[in-house]
Amino acid sequence: MAKLNGTKVVTNKVRLSFAHVLEPHAFEGQEPKYSTMVLIPKSDEETIKSIKSAIKNRI
Repeated sequence: MAKLNGTKVVTNKVRLSFAHVLEPHAFEGQEPKYSTMVLIPKSDEETIKSIKSAIKNRI
């Protein structure tokens, strides 16, 4: 079950791609940042809904 608290979302099981979570990564000429790509199964509609809601709350 995904949980939403303002703009913070706790997801169900997801996969990470391009995970730069242990040390920041930067392309040439950019500031190093922590980042990752979160892959959410299409069947997990609850997590997708929670993330979209968090984005709306942030804007």
